[in-house]
Amino acid sequence: MTALYKRIVQTLIAAAYPQRCLVCGIFRPGASRGEADRQPVQTAAAMAPDRLAPPTCKPGVWDFEKLMRPYVCRACRATFRPIVPPLCRRCGMLFKSRSGTSHLCGDCLKKSGYFTMARAVGVYDQVMMAVVHLLKYRGKIQLARPLGRCLFAEFMRHWGTQAVDVIVPVPLHTRRLRRRGFNQAYLLVREWRQLAVTLASGQPAVQVDPHVLARNRRTAPQSGLGRQGRQANLRKTMTIAAAQPIRGKHVLVVDDVYTTGATAEECARSLLAGGAQRVDILTLARVL
Repeated sequence: MTALYKRIVQTLIAAAYPQRCLVCGIFRPGASRGEADRQPVQTAAAMAPDRLAPPTCKPGVWDFEKLMRPYVCRACRATFRPIVPPLCRRCGMLFKSRSGTSHLCGDCLKKSGYFTMARAVGVYDQVMMAVVHLLKYRGKIQLARPLGRCLFAEFMRHWGTQAVDVIVPVPLHTRRLRRRGFNQAYLLVREWRQLAVTLASGQPAVQVDPHVLARNRRTAPQSGLGRQGRQANLRKTMTIAAAQPIRGKHVLVVDDVYTTGATAEECARSLLAGGAQRVDILTLARVL
């Protein structure tokens, strides 16, 4: 009876106050903020790392399309492009040709860099670009939970809870953090520890530590800069604030967008210098 009453109330609220798509602004009379929460919970087995065993079913419960239904209309969701093989085995770049197998791209063949592997959920364009901007620049922090779960599913798919020792969100400079009011990278991962406990029953919980890395100087905005400009802008900006949690450990760095890889390389360089054994990168979106 209580569940029926809640559905009636939600229906009346939706009829009286129809929601707009956060991206294009059209009215969505049938949208319900509880839609995503009513989706069944995906099992850890279904989101197992590819290299260990193929998933027994499609990991489609916590995908972008379903998680964004309460916030984004069908037409906007349809513009999402997932990052799927064939891609660069190291940096995760999506190859234009959709035939063949994954292999190293030309840049990674020329220079190995500091991190071992980078992966992303989707291409940074259209709806993905829009929701990242809404979260990051317009303070739509209600998007952090569904986007964070979408990112967690990608984490489980490639690494699982046993392969990574510490998860480190990319830090903001304290001045920028005060102005924005939140670190979007941390918002994306703050729920992961509990998610890992719930989904991977009997497995050790993932460790999320937002205090490992710190920015020691304020940088100019990265937008509009090329690869060399970004590298110069970020050079020696990251410092190890807490070395003990990473010494000899496998570290996963999480950020919102992978653009040229300059931030990823600088974080990995600092973490390896601080004693980390291996550093991988996971982002919500990737620029092609």
